[in-house]
Amino acid sequence: MENVKVTVWLSTYNQEPYVAQALDSILLQKTDFPFEIIAADDCSTDRTQGIILDYQKRYPDKIVTFFPEHNLGGCRKLTACIDAGLFRGEYLSYLEGDDYWLGEDRLQTLVDFLEANSEYSRVAHRRKVIDEEGNDKGYDINEDVL
Repeated sequence: MENVKVTVWLSTYNQEPYVAQALDSILLQKTDFPFEIIAADDCSTDRTQGIILDYQKRYPDKIVTFFPEHNLGGCRKLTACIDAGLFRGEYLSYLEGDDYWLGEDRLQTLVDFLEANSEYSRVAHRRKVIDEEGNDKGYDINEDVL
């Protein structure tokens, strides 16, 4: 894939119950630009890596995997991916393996904003908190902060 606009960095560790939903929410994005997914797992002891590999086999042109030999922790794992030259996108979007995106236009909306507002170097959004039982706990950033 050439001219990747966005690299989505999916960071995982022992997130077997959630990682498929995270990947699905990325793959459902509707964009007018190419994007890639770097699925970086930190030596999970559950089936997280197997699920990621299943997705990578189905979407080999979209998903690249990164599985270090030993647990690096989040920051060192990110640095290792950068040092390995895995990030090809002009922009980086980050998602934890136990989170997911609620809409199919997230990447397009954020890129459109950044492209139209060159004085900004990054963007963020409110996050809806839902517990393991599916209960809506509201948003973690209130309007005053935004």
